Amino acid sequence: MAYTAGAITTQVQTRIRDTGFSSSTVLDLINDAQNDVCNEYRFPFMQTFQNYTLTADDEDITSGSGLPAAFVQALNLTVTSSGYERVIPIVSYDEVDENFPDPTDTTRHPANVPQVGYYADGTLNVYPVPNTAYTVKLTYYKKPTLLTADGDVPEIPSEFQEILVLGAAFRALQIKDNYDQAGILQNAYDEKLQKLAVKYNQVQVGTPNRIRINRRGMGKTNF
Repeated sequence: MAYTAGAITTQVQTRIRDTGFSSSTVLDLINDAQNDVCNEYRFPFMQTFQNYTLTADDEDITSGSGLPAAFVQALNLTVTSSGYERVIPIVSYDEVDENFPDPTDTTRHPANVPQVGYYADGTLNVYPVPNTAYTVKLTYYKKPTLLTADGDVPEIPSEFQEILVLGAAFRALQIKDNYDQAGILQNAYDEKLQKLAVKYNQVQVGTPNRIRINRRGMGKTNF
Protein backbone atom coordinates (compact mmCIF):
# COMPACT_ATOMS: atom_id res chain seq x y z
CA MET A 1 0.00 0.00 0.00
CA ALA A 2 1.27 3.46 -0.89
CA TYR A 3 2.54 5.61 1.96
CA THR A 4 0.21 8.58 1.55
CA ALA A 5 -2.19 10.58 3.65
CA GLY A 6 -5.12 8.96 1.86
CA ALA A 7 -3.88 5.43 2.57
CA ILE A 8 -3.30 6.25 6.23
CA THR A 9 -6.77 7.76 6.47
CA THR A 10 -8.24 4.47 5.27
CA GLN A 11 -6.16 2.54 7.82
CA VAL A 12 -7.37 4.81 10.63
CA GLN A 13 -11.00 4.32 9.64
CA THR A 14 -10.42 0.57 9.59
CA ARG A 15 -8.67 0.65 12.97
CA ILE A 16 -11.57 2.45 14.64
CA ARG A 17 -14.08 0.20 12.81
CA ASP A 18 -15.90 3.14 11.28
CA THR A 19 -15.33 3.52 7.54
CA GLY A 20 -17.86 6.36 7.53
CA PHE A 21 -15.87 8.50 9.95
CA SER A 22 -15.09 11.87 8.32
CA SER A 23 -12.00 11.62 6.13
CA SER A 24 -11.27 15.32 6.57
CA THR A 25 -11.36 14.93 10.33
CA VAL A 26 -9.05 11.92 10.13
CA LEU A 27 -6.63 13.96 8.03
CA ASP A 28 -6.63 16.67 10.69
CA LEU A 29 -5.91 14.03 13.32
CA ILE A 30 -3.04 12.61 11.26
CA ASN A 31 -1.55 16.09 11.13
CA ASP A 32 -2.03 16.38 14.90
CA ALA A 33 -0.17 13.10 15.39
CA GLN A 34 2.68 14.11 13.12
CA ASN A 35 3.02 17.49 14.83
CA ASP A 36 2.97 15.74 18.20
CA VAL A 37 5.87 13.48 17.18
CA CYS A 38 7.95 16.37 15.85
CA ASN A 39 7.21 18.55 18.87
CA GLU A 40 8.26 15.78 21.25
CA TYR A 41 11.62 15.04 19.61
CA ARG A 42 14.06 16.60 17.16
CA PHE A 43 14.65 13.98 14.48
CA PRO A 44 17.29 13.95 11.71
CA PHE A 45 14.60 13.61 9.05
CA MET A 46 13.26 17.02 10.13
CA GLN A 47 16.57 18.74 9.38
CA THR A 48 17.05 21.02 6.40
CA PHE A 49 19.17 24.02 5.53
CA GLN A 50 19.17 27.41 3.87
CA ASN A 51 22.08 29.46 2.55
CA TYR A 52 22.44 33.18 3.18
CA THR A 53 24.79 35.89 2.00
CA LEU A 54 25.50 38.27 4.85
CA THR A 55 25.32 41.99 4.33
CA ALA A 56 28.29 44.00 5.54
CA ASP A 57 27.53 45.93 8.75
CA ASP A 58 24.27 43.99 9.31
CA GLU A 59 24.23 41.41 12.12
CA ASP A 60 20.94 39.80 10.94
CA ILE A 61 21.88 36.81 8.75
CA THR A 62 18.63 37.24 6.79
CA SER A 63 19.15 40.99 6.28
CA GLY A 64 15.60 41.61 7.48
CA SER A 65 13.85 38.96 5.37
CA GLY A 66 13.16 36.75 8.40
CA LEU A 67 13.89 33.10 9.12
CA PRO A 68 12.19 30.40 6.99
CA ALA A 69 8.47 29.97 7.63
CA ALA A 70 8.99 26.34 8.66
CA PHE A 71 11.90 27.20 11.00
CA VAL A 72 11.73 25.64 14.48
CA GLN A 73 15.25 25.55 15.92
CA ALA A 74 18.75 26.15 14.61
CA LEU A 75 21.08 23.16 14.57
CA ASN A 76 24.24 24.90 13.48
CA LEU A 77 25.55 27.84 11.50
CA THR A 78 28.48 27.42 9.15
CA VAL A 79 30.54 30.13 7.47
CA THR A 80 31.06 28.78 3.96
CA SER A 81 33.05 31.59 2.32
CA SER A 82 36.30 30.33 0.83
CA GLY A 83 39.11 30.65 3.34
CA TYR A 84 36.77 31.23 6.28
CA GLU A 85 35.00 27.86 6.50
CA ARG A 86 34.00 27.03 10.05
CA VAL A 87 31.03 25.96 12.15
CA ILE A 88 30.23 28.72 14.64
CA PRO A 89 28.35 28.11 17.91
CA ILE A 90 24.84 29.43 18.46
CA VAL A 91 24.36 30.92 21.91
CA SER A 92 21.82 33.02 23.78
CA TYR A 93 21.74 36.81 23.46
CA ASP A 94 22.33 37.09 27.20
CA GLU A 95 25.56 35.15 26.85
CA VAL A 96 26.81 37.36 24.05
CA ASP A 97 25.77 40.52 25.89
CA GLU A 98 27.42 39.28 29.08
CA ASN A 99 30.78 38.86 27.38
CA PHE A 100 30.52 41.54 24.71
CA PRO A 101 28.22 44.42 25.78
CA ASP A 102 26.58 46.18 22.85
CA PRO A 103 27.61 43.47 20.35
CA THR A 104 26.34 45.50 17.39
CA ASP A 105 28.47 48.53 18.27
CA THR A 106 31.12 48.41 15.54
CA THR A 107 33.11 51.19 17.21
CA ARG A 108 33.51 49.11 20.34
CA HIS A 109 33.59 45.77 18.49
CA PRO A 110 34.92 46.30 14.94
CA ALA A 111 33.21 44.37 12.16
CA ASN A 112 34.96 41.14 11.26
CA VAL A 113 34.45 37.46 10.45
CA PRO A 114 31.43 36.10 12.42
CA GLN A 115 32.45 33.99 15.41
CA VAL A 116 29.08 33.15 17.04
CA GLY A 117 25.40 33.24 16.22
CA TYR A 118 22.68 34.36 18.64
CA TYR A 119 18.95 34.95 18.70
CA ALA A 120 17.61 38.49 19.00
CA ASP A 121 14.32 40.10 17.97
CA GLY A 122 13.01 36.91 16.41
CA THR A 123 15.92 36.29 14.09
CA LEU A 124 19.44 34.87 14.09
CA ASN A 125 22.27 37.36 14.32
CA VAL A 126 26.04 37.00 14.23
CA TYR A 127 28.85 38.51 16.27
CA PRO A 128 30.89 40.37 15.38
CA VAL A 129 28.94 42.30 12.75
CA PRO A 130 30.29 41.08 9.38
CA ASN A 131 32.68 43.34 7.54
CA THR A 132 31.87 41.87 4.13
CA ALA A 133 29.38 39.60 2.36
CA TYR A 134 30.31 36.25 3.89
CA THR A 135 28.18 33.26 2.92
CA VAL A 136 26.70 31.10 5.66
CA LYS A 137 24.66 27.90 5.81
CA LEU A 138 21.93 27.64 8.43
CA THR A 139 21.02 24.04 9.27
CA TYR A 140 17.78 23.85 11.22
CA TYR A 141 14.87 21.72 12.34
CA LYS A 142 11.68 22.46 10.45
CA LYS A 143 7.99 22.04 11.09
CA PRO A 144 6.36 19.12 9.28
CA THR A 145 4.58 20.04 6.07
CA LEU A 146 0.81 20.08 6.54
CA LEU A 147 -0.92 17.14 4.84
CA THR A 148 -3.83 18.50 2.81
CA ALA A 149 -4.42 15.98 0.00
CA ASP A 150 -4.70 12.21 -0.24
CA GLY A 151 -1.48 11.99 -2.24
CA ASP A 152 0.64 13.92 0.28
CA VAL A 153 3.47 11.94 1.88
CA PRO A 154 4.07 12.34 5.64
CA GLU A 155 7.40 13.44 7.09
CA ILE A 156 7.57 10.43 9.43
CA PRO A 157 9.56 7.59 7.77
CA SER A 158 7.30 5.02 6.14
CA GLU A 159 8.61 2.21 8.37
CA PHE A 160 6.93 4.02 11.28
CA GLN A 161 3.64 4.84 9.59
CA GLU A 162 1.86 2.91 12.36
CA ILE A 163 2.65 5.86 14.64
CA LEU A 164 0.41 8.08 12.53
CA VAL A 165 -2.30 5.42 12.31
CA LEU A 166 -2.33 4.92 16.08
CA GLY A 167 -1.94 8.63 16.82
CA ALA A 168 -4.92 9.56 14.67
CA ALA A 169 -7.00 6.52 15.73
CA PHE A 170 -6.83 7.14 19.48
CA ARG A 171 -7.80 10.76 18.90
CA ALA A 172 -10.73 9.68 16.74
CA LEU A 173 -11.90 7.27 19.44
CA GLN A 174 -11.76 10.07 22.00
CA ILE A 175 -14.05 12.09 19.72
CA LYS A 176 -16.37 9.07 19.67
CA ASP A 177 -16.23 8.92 23.51
CA ASN A 178 -14.60 5.49 23.41
CA TYR A 179 -11.98 6.33 25.98
CA ASP A 180 -11.13 2.76 27.00
CA GLN A 181 -10.13 1.72 23.50
CA ALA A 182 -8.51 5.12 22.93
CA GLY A 183 -6.29 4.52 25.96
CA ILE A 184 -5.15 1.15 24.62
CA LEU A 185 -4.22 2.66 21.26
CA GLN A 186 -2.52 5.63 22.92
CA ASN A 187 -0.30 3.26 24.90
CA ALA A 188 0.59 1.47 21.66
CA TYR A 189 1.30 4.86 20.07
CA ASP A 190 3.65 5.83 22.93
CA GLU A 191 5.53 2.52 22.54
CA LYS A 192 5.98 3.09 18.80
CA LEU A 193 7.17 6.64 19.45
CA GLN A 194 9.81 5.36 21.86
CA LYS A 195 11.02 2.89 19.23
CA LEU A 196 11.26 5.72 16.72
CA ALA A 197 13.29 7.77 19.22
CA VAL A 198 15.62 4.84 19.90
CA LYS A 199 16.06 4.15 16.17
CA TYR A 200 17.18 7.72 15.57
CA ASN A 201 18.88 8.08 18.98
CA GLN A 202 17.09 11.31 19.86
CA VAL A 203 16.49 13.18 23.12
CA GLN A 204 13.26 14.87 24.02
CA VAL A 205 12.70 18.55 23.32
CA GLY A 206 13.64 20.68 26.29
CA THR A 207 16.73 18.73 27.30
CA PRO A 208 19.34 21.30 28.44
CA ASN A 209 22.06 21.86 25.86
CA ARG A 210 23.97 24.98 26.85
CA ILE A 211 26.79 26.11 24.59
CA ARG A 212 29.57 28.20 26.08
CA ILE A 213 31.55 30.85 24.23
CA ASN A 214 35.24 30.02 23.99
CA ARG A 215 36.48 33.46 25.00
CA ARG A 216 40.10 32.32 25.02
CA GLY A 217 39.84 31.10 21.46
CA MET A 218 37.98 34.23 20.39
CA GLY A 219 40.64 36.38 22.00
CA LYS A 220 43.16 35.05 19.50
CA THR A 221 41.35 36.83 16.65
CA ASN A 222 41.69 40.52 15.98
CA PHE A 223 38.28 42.12 16.36
